[in-house]
Amino acid sequence: MLAIGVTTTALGLIIVGGVLVPPLLPNMAWSVPQASHVARSALSRAKRDRERARARKRLFSSISKHTPVPGMPAARLPIVPTGAIAPNHDIPESLVAAFYVNWDDNSFASLQAHASAIDWLVCEWAFLTSGGDSLRLRLDNRVLYTLQRMPEAERPRVFVMVSNFDSSSKTFGGVRALRTALTNDVARARIVGQLDSVTSVHALAGVTIDFEDVPASLRPALVELARMLRARFAGSGRLVTVTAAATDDETRLRALASASDKLFLMDYDEHYGAGNPGPVASQRWYEARARDALRAVAADKIILAMGAYGYDWNDAEPNSEESEVTFQDAMAAARDHAAPVRFDSVSLNPYLSYSDGDSTDHLVWFLDAVTAHNQLLVGEKLHLAGSALWRLGAEDPSVWRVLARAEGVAPATQVAEIPGGYDVQFEGQGELLQITHRPTVGARIAIADTATGLIISERITQLPPHRCITSGLGRPDVRRRT
Repeated sequence: MLAIGVTTTALGLIIVGGVLVPPLLPNMAWSVPQASHVARSALSRAKRDRERARARKRLFSSISKHTPVPGMPAARLPIVPTGAIAPNHDIPESLVAAFYVNWDDNSFASLQAHASAIDWLVCEWAFLTSGGDSLRLRLDNRVLYTLQRMPEAERPRVFVMVSNFDSSSKTFGGVRALRTALTNDVARARIVGQLDSVTSVHALAGVTIDFEDVPASLRPALVELARMLRARFAGSGRLVTVTAAATDDETRLRALASASDKLFLMDYDEHYGAGNPGPVASQRWYEARARDALRAVAADKIILAMGAYGYDWNDAEPNSEESEVTFQDAMAAARDHAAPVRFDSVSLNPYLSYSDGDSTDHLVWFLDAVTAHNQLLVGEKLHLAGSALWRLGAEDPSVWRVLARAEGVAPATQVAEIPGGYDVQFEGQGELLQITHRPTVGARIAIADTATGLIISERITQLPPHRCITSGLGRPDVRRRT
């Protein structure tokens, strides 16, 4: 025991000494080259300066072509307060409208890519306050900044959409707020004044009123609000437009149309998240709703809105309100679960089904460029005022070739290529990132009926791959989408 104690004590002292006392290193003869102070020749210096000047010129030339400035907060973007976006005077015979939302960055990405293809841009920028006595305005300066830098001939006209959607409850506002906004003289005058001011200051084309779930008792007051706003805009070139559900009765459609310049008929949600699964807008249903509206509203007043999204029903949450999916979500589900995209020959809507690892069954119905092609034929056949897309950022990117309506281009060619979407998918966790997939083009085969022009068959032969970034550290089996 004494020997063990002495030995361990000696070892401990050696270890402590090795830590506390720095080791004696042998003297090394370091050969460090000294910096030369010999001046370079004037010729060498001149060449270097010329190369640097050319590099600076290329750099600043590249920077000048890219707007907006990266990293600058939207609130600080230089917006021209007046005259930058002229109100709409000449309305195209068959206009293309699109809805923009602030809450999805993909909406802005889509706008940047396709702004020149849009005639009217309807921006969800005005919301009723909880008390209903005024509006909360949430203009996205990125949109104004981007459009102001476009050639005026290519610039879409901007409408501010006023909504009763409540972001805190994720539902359309209650009856109390609506009643105050629509029937209280002071509140109504304040709301009209706010809309007049914002459209004047930013030279917007007008207002779109999108009040939903309005009780029957308040519908006459909604019509009166549209009339007041239209009277305020008289002679200014600004327009008042309203939205209406495809299932609204003729009496309501007629009243809304009489008080407005154009009516957006929201022709979708035949089946939706809180209801039973089924096509989002089957072709026969879509056309029937448009024809019903024509009995109450003149064709040149109706802008037929088409959806660009879908719903995911599952047996774990069969009636969930949170089941809306974008086209890219549907493609990601098909890719991740090796689920083939099928096309229903009756509804002419695509769908897919798959099961999760926990045995939850999913059924996804959605709308894409093929449904957009077929729905555009309805508007053209009925000679309506135009078409609108709900919403930017959720759509099948092929839809822009369909909306372009290039003469002589067959339907199958319009939808054959499926560009990559706007989202980037992150797989794994960690701080080191590696790009594993870059966006390429997907492919589909479509067959059109020669008699009607409708696409009656669709088969996606290559899914549009996502842009994938994998973390270099962390668990690769953990996924999160952003």
